[in-house]
Amino acid sequence: ARAEALAKAASVIPRPPLANTPILEDQFLQTRWEYALPFETEPQIVGGETFPVVTSVDTEALVGIEEDAWIEPGVVIYAVNGEWVSDMAAIERFIRLSTIPDAQGKVTTSVRIRPSNESEFQHVTLVAPTTRWVELKNGVVLRTESVDGKWRTTVDAITYSDENGLQPGDVILSEKNLGKSIDVSESVEIIVDLLAFKEIDEASFTVSRNGDEITARMPLARDDLWWGSGKPSKSGYAGSSPLPDALRSSYRADPW
Repeated sequence: ARAEALAKAASVIPRPPLANTPILEDQFLQTRWEYALPFETEPQIVGGETFPVVTSVDTEALVGIEEDAWIEPGVVIYAVNGEWVSDMAAIERFIRLSTIPDAQGKVTTSVRIRPSNESEFQHVTLVAPTTRWVELKNGVVLRTESVDGKWRTTVDAITYSDENGLQPGDVILSEKNLGKSIDVSESVEIIVDLLAFKEIDEASFTVSRNGDEITARMPLARDDLWWGSGKPSKSGYAGSSPLPDALRSSYRADPW
């Protein structure tokens, strides 16, 4: 296992943190929800307006989801959660703006459709699995998804690491400095933000790797150090922020 860790560490650029520079308070480059919608659409003119029409269906993804039985090629989608849509991007945008994943990692959305020109309008339900993506300014990319009804956070990619650091494929279980488990969809985001707020320079994660539980370090990004592929945005989050100011103030004062 040690040899494998060294080999993985050698495959990325070794850029250790600079200890004499301040820790960035905002550690996040981008966060987003990704929805595994079981269909593809193309915008078409219907009644003089543009709406997405289902062109293909992932039948395997529909197995076991009774609510999605309406999905088939030719169905016209008019609205999502009461908002008119014109293409696939609009469908995903209104799902993101108006739904929150449940404990099973799925979103449930109200959809207005018309199966054919001769049929009546229908209000149906769309259920889709979700994945939470977090890209940190130190180059670490994390994904969180529900597996067997429990949230699981996995290291998807790294830019810098060493033999004691995170590696792609690590499943993060908890963080030792704060004594907190990683067991909800945004656990890791709150933990990283709290570490930066408390000026703790690195996370000490307990991870599952190749069937073993080990400790892996993750240095936080510092003010004049950028480990990613580009320059961090001045505005902080490039995607949808998981940490509104009110929530951030609340858990910083009394972390769960």
